[in-house]
Amino acid sequence: MYPRKLCEIFTLAFCKGPSEALCGIALVLGLLGQTTNSMADYAIMGPGSVTCGKFAADYRQNPDQVNNLFFTWAQGFMSGFNITEATGTYRDMTAVPIDAQKKFILNYCDQHPSLEYAKAVMELYHYKLPLKKTPPASSR
Repeated sequence: MYPRKLCEIFTLAFCKGPSEALCGIALVLGLLGQTTNSMADYAIMGPGSVTCGKFAADYRQNPDQVNNLFFTWAQGFMSGFNITEATGTYRDMTAVPIDAQKKFILNYCDQHPSLEYAKAVMELYHYKLPLKKTPPASSR
């Protein structure tokens, strides 16, 4: 049931046209294949665990869908860091335009194909988003 539900979600979100079901199945199988290779413990799951090389290759095949899926994961990942920051600081995620954030990640992945997508997101978060000391406002 779990893969079927994922297939329905991805089909609705990313696939249009007469081959919707096939597209959804392909997306789900691609992600499941990347995240369930063994019974080892994982600190990161989902799109962030995919290598930058795999992300970049998939991006070149279908840029809009791949970028939407991966960057949605990235925003959640960075938001999680922001709300768990114990030092009274946070990163201003709106200081760098979304398109520039996506471009940074894509460029990083092109330069570091063997690293995980999550590493590219961490580089963006720590080195491009400015550190602030006042409490953040919820956004979007």
